[in-house]
Amino acid sequence: MKAFVLEYILRQSAEAKPLFEEALPIYESHYGPESTQVSVLLNNLANVHGDLGNYTEQKTLLERA
Repeated sequence: MKAFVLEYILRQSAEAKPLFEEALPIYESHYGPESTQVSVLLNNLANVHGDLGNYTEQKTLLERA
């Protein structure tokens, strides 16, 4: 059961990553780079990178958030 859950999380994260990356410049343009909305999106994108094992990128995004 644990392997299934991990596989599901990885698949969802892999699918979410390009959507968050596409949304980021739109949010920054619309709300401003220091807005709460951008911070939430950066945090979500950081979590996706963490799920995928990209810890350096996760740390960078969390520092930006």
